[in-house]
Amino acid sequence: MKLQVGSLLKNQKTGELGLVTSPVRYYGLGEVKYIWVLWSSCEAPQRLDLSVIKNNWIEIVNESR
Repeated sequence: MKLQVGSLLKNQKTGELGLVTSPVRYYGLGEVKYIWVLWSSCEAPQRLDLSVIKNNWIEIVNESR
């Protein structure tokens, strides 16, 4: 998984699309990774824990290069 700013994501349940607006970041002891995503229904980016991608709740539609 190589997420970068500009990558496009899709919520598997709702079909909503989101644009990654930050590089991968870490919190805690560095075990938890997250990114900021601007979802089509939101006015501001929302924090997204990357475990949701591993659990197939969020799909990577297109990876930015």
